[in-house]
Amino acid sequence: MIKRLLLSIAFLISFTPVFPSIVEHDSFESILDYLDEDDNHRYTLVILDIDNTLAQTSILGGSDQWVAHEMKKRMDEGMTPREAWLAIKDLYVAIQHAIDLLPVEEITPAIIKKLQARGIIVIALTARLPKLADRTIEQLKKIDIDLTHAPLWHEELLSDSDLCYHYKNGIIFCDGGDKGHVLDAILKRIDHQPIKVIAVDDREKNLHAIKKIFGSHIEFIGIRYGHLDKKVAEFNPVQAEQELQYLVAI
Repeated sequence: MIKRLLLSIAFLISFTPVFPSIVEHDSFESILDYLDEDDNHRYTLVILDIDNTLAQTSILGGSDQWVAHEMKKRMDEGMTPREAWLAIKDLYVAIQHAIDLLPVEEITPAIIKKLQARGIIVIALTARLPKLADRTIEQLKKIDIDLTHAPLWHEELLSDSDLCYHYKNGIIFCDGGDKGHVLDAILKRIDHQPIKVIAVDDREKNLHAIKKIFGSHIEFIGIRYGHLDKKVAEFNPVQAEQELQYLVAI
């Protein structure tokens, strides 16, 4: 009797789906590996980071790694993280208005279009400032990325709580806040509950923050995207400064 019970339990476990949590990939196309043909498209949600995931800056200045370097430099001088960010925020915004973005991989825009053609909801979830919404949309359109197809929500959404966010044209701007908290607030606000979620971000902490808001009944795959890891690790602050000086000169 006990042996039969143990065999039954083993059988059930063997057919219980085990959802991966966080996986590593350096190819954007790997998203397709986690999609099945019979996925309910309206309730499959693909969440994409922008900087160093969808796109990279055309120069080092204004990149995520530039921001991290400049903040660390100021924090080493005694500033708090908030003070360090405020010290460079205006410059960062000015740089974004002066530079273009490049796709991290040439295939990135085509993969997004492929997902959208299947009716899968594809959104971007970025730490960028809400005041950069229009400029970011413009930057992405220049590299053929348009997230208004098969959108999560058709209307613009502005913060209605203590959280600072702005949803526009398929992009959620978090203003540096916790991506999980912001996404949770928006999904509850529009009463949308996905069945399957694929999140892609170059920073693992953001994937964990997103995963926290979903229950165990939701299939969640977090892809820690490392295509630009080598470039980020080899960031050259001298080159970045030279590029910014040239940008100002012209």
